[in-house]
Formats: sequence, C-alpha cells, structure tokens
Amino acid sequence: MAAPIVIVMALSQFPGYDARSEFFAGTYRNIVEAGDEYLVSLFLFLVVAAILTALAFALWRSELRDASSYLWVVVGGLALSAAGFAVTALSGLPVWWWARQVNDGSLSVLEAADRSTGLASFSQTTLLTISFGGMLIGLSALGVIAVVQRWIPLLVFWGTVGLAVAAVIFALFADGPALWVGFGLLPMLWSFVFGLYLLIRGEFAP
Repeated sequence: MAAPIVIVMALSQFPGYDARSEFFAGTYRNIVEAGDEYLVSLFLFLVVAAILTALAFALWRSELRDASSYLWVVVGGLALSAAGFAVTALSGLPVWWWARQVNDGSLSVLEAADRSTGLASFSQTTLLTISFGGMLIGLSALGVIAVVQRWIPLLVFWGTVGLAVAAVIFALFADGPALWVGFGLLPMLWSFVFGLYLLIRGEFAP
C-alpha cells in the first residue's frame, strides 16, 4: 500500500517538462522553478525503489513461490520497476544540481538546459517505461496468479481492472495520456487493493 502513496507524492513534486530535445529548452524553466521540490521527488523515487525491492525479495522468499511457478514473473517485474525508479532518481540528480546553480546565478539557463537535455530525457523516459512498465508486468501477473490460486475474490480483481479501463477510456475522450494512465494507474490500483485486502484478511488464502 505504501508504494502507490509514495509514487503519488513523488509525482506531485516532479516538474512537468517536455523531454524531447526540440521542446526541452522551452519547458526547462519548470525544473528551475521546482527547486528543491524536484530533489524531494527524486528522493521519494528512491524510497519507492527500496519498497519494491523489499517486496520482490519477500515474495521470492515466501511460501507463495511454491504455490505458483509463475511468481518469478511478479518478482522480476517488481525488481525491474525498482531498478527503474532508482535510475530515474539518480539520473535526475545532476539535472537538479544544474537547475540549483541557475537559481544561485552561477550558471545560465541556456547552459544548464543544454547540459540537462540528455539526462532529463533519460530520467523521464525511464520513469514512464521501465518503472511503470515493470510494475505493470509484475502486478498484472500477481493479479492473475491471485485469481487463479483464489488468494483474492474474483470480484476484487475485475473491479480493479474495470476502474483502470474506465480511467483509460476517460483519458482517451479527454485527449489525455491514455497509454501512461494504463501503465501507471493499473499497477498502483492493484498494489493498493492487494495491500488493503491483505491488511484486512491477514493472508492470501482461498
């Protein structure tokens, strides 16, 4: 349950910028204006990486591994996601540092933007693909396994899928980022729902 909460907190502090090289300079000011909020978001991404690493390790060492031979897909997806969040955070640190130098006047906006283009693009792309993609793979597999093994009620699984599909449809009609809504919302919903169910039930059991 902690992972989606921390992710939402991190994204609320993460500056919005266009990572494409031809548009980056025009949106770089958002990074500068974010200031230390950007650093906070990067730190929170490291916290998420630690949470997902612990979860992947705990699942791999748990008795659930004997219940399903496909649990390695869950563990692999979560480990990939953890690596993605860590890389997102670490590659963003130099970008934050150069933006900080702009604020204290030791570096010009154009020079800092030029230095930051590659790493900022890499950081954002890693976040959107590897971080959320790994969570999508791992938690989607966990959802299927949990239903097949009857660890959770079928209604809980389909209810979560229904919410995610509805959000993607809404994003499509609202001209929103439907792909990223699907990549990000579904695994975070599953993480929260599974965590809440486990908290109430105490264990995954038929």
